[in-house]
Amino acid sequence: MRLPADGHSNVVRSFLIGLLALLAVPLHATAVQPQLRDVAVFEDPTGSAGIVDIAAADPALFKPLPGGSLTRGYSRAAHWLRLTVDAPAGTWILDILPPFLNDLRVYLPDPGKPGGFVERKAGNLLPFDAREIYYRGFAFRLDKPDGQPLTVFLRVSTTSSTVVVPRIWSPGDFTAMETREAILLASSLALLVTLMILNLFHWYWMRDRLLPWFVAYVGSLALTTASGVTGFAFQYLLPAQPGAADALVKVSTLLVIAFGTGFYRRLFDVDRSRPRLFLLYRIGFWAPLAMIVPGLSGFYRNLGPAVLILVLVINSANLVLAGRLWRRGAAGGALMFIANLIGLLGATAMILNLLGAIDGGLPALYIMQIASLGATLALHLALGDRFRVVREERQQALAEAAREKQVREQQSQFFAMMSHELKTPLAMIDSAAQVLQDITEPTPEVNRRHARIREAVRRIDRLMDHAMQPDRLAEATPQPMQPVGLGAMIDDVLQGFPDAQTRLRFECARCPPVHGNPSMLGMMLGNLIDNALKYSRAPGPVVVSLRRDGGDAVVEVRDFGPGIPMAQRSAVFERYVRGTTIGDIPGTGLGLHIVRQVAEQHDGRVEIVDSPDGVGALFRVTLPLADSEP
Repeated sequence: MRLPADGHSNVVRSFLIGLLALLAVPLHATAVQPQLRDVAVFEDPTGSAGIVDIAAADPALFKPLPGGSLTRGYSRAAHWLRLTVDAPAGTWILDILPPFLNDLRVYLPDPGKPGGFVERKAGNLLPFDAREIYYRGFAFRLDKPDGQPLTVFLRVSTTSSTVVVPRIWSPGDFTAMETREAILLASSLALLVTLMILNLFHWYWMRDRLLPWFVAYVGSLALTTASGVTGFAFQYLLPAQPGAADALVKVSTLLVIAFGTGFYRRLFDVDRSRPRLFLLYRIGFWAPLAMIVPGLSGFYRNLGPAVLILVLVINSANLVLAGRLWRRGAAGGALMFIANLIGLLGATAMILNLLGAIDGGLPALYIMQIASLGATLALHLALGDRFRVVREERQQALAEAAREKQVREQQSQFFAMMSHELKTPLAMIDSAAQVLQDITEPTPEVNRRHARIREAVRRIDRLMDHAMQPDRLAEATPQPMQPVGLGAMIDDVLQGFPDAQTRLRFECARCPPVHGNPSMLGMMLGNLIDNALKYSRAPGPVVVSLRRDGGDAVVEVRDFGPGIPMAQRSAVFERYVRGTTIGDIPGTGLGLHIVRQVAEQHDGRVEIVDSPDGVGALFRVTLPLADSEP
């Protein structure tokens, strides 16, 4: 599979085109700029105060907001803002961000009723058509009959973080600002959707386990951008279902945290070998998902701070792990570090603002959006580097496998030719030795020599059979896996040693079948039994036992020969390795190697254990039962 070579550059190009389009939109400024001054806040803990109480309250109770915006974190209180508008006579636009405020009320002096106020309601829980101006945020027209300062009261109550950013515009400036913001936010949303689609295609071709998590993370981030940051979900997706759109803000935010944590855990290969980190990432994944139902039930403001602090901790861990990858020279390590650094800085600024620890104003509302875009783009490029390296390694491995297959085929042909060339004269020698023994006067010395000739012939013949075993193993591999009763199979294998029936003893306990390849399992058992018979010289017995141990079947083959020294036990399973106690026993050093290969291909293992009385060698094979978890 070949990834598109220009995939990353196209993403960057589309993003830059969006920015250029944004910069091309002119910003018409009026000759006289309106101003908001003396912005102050009064906190109503119970939310019971009305506009009459607030207007008559002591002005000293209002606390000044030097930055002109309000951040109070996840608060149950209602907050009253007092704004003074300095502008000439005419029509002006007051807009309030962010777009996820639930209950927003603006109170303007009633020109027909001195001391009275006109209430205008807004908030994301009202249908979008109820808004005074068709705008993703909340905008209100202010008609000033004269150039005198105008005092406006603003009441805010929300289940999300209490962040209020008021701005004042002329109608022309408001239109230009709205256009520029829409282009910028739509470009950022389009970039996220493009990245999600690109990586979805990459996953379709590569089937990498990391890509579905990245797609889920980018998709939930796009959903959060469309609902919470831009307000497009209220404006375009669900204009008549404000409750569903508000729930989408909360759910998508929690999904970003959950899928982002799951993605980073797999990106950094955090498993149970690192228990503390593994626990942190498991909590970071499951805690937001567990909060969805309580969050939609009115407890979002209670749970929100804890989740945001958890996000900071996990982002800090991400930065440390990305730095380690960079230092190790991993593919895409530098880009991963940059992505996590950008993400941590943006998340820190936004979270501190949402918690009310800092008053970041409008920049804090957008810094996380900008940081998320930069981090996601850097991650996309880092994954591209990683997959490029994986693709190169895969191609190299395929090439090496092809070369190895070719060498194996040549080796197989060579062994087949040698076996044919050797077995024919060996058979003639064996036959001639038999004839000579029959026609020669039988004496002990003659019989002994004939026996030695025939034994040497059989030894060479067995050696050739051992040399051909790897080829038979390769031929057995493609056969389908099926339930195999080891008891019946061991009986069949034992029948294949007719000359040793008096030496073989089989102890079988009740045991369910295993899931495996019959040919391969038969070869494995035959090698173990043949090995035990060779090393436990006649008339020494060989004991084969079968039993169940939990979810495993355990086969033990024991001989009463010289045994295997402790220092050699780990090496005897290697290819072409033979023990030091073999004497003149023929072999190629492949039998036990094949036993280990077959056991591992069946998710099992083989080991040498101490025999009960310390005599001989005891091989134990453990295989999972067919009814066990894979």
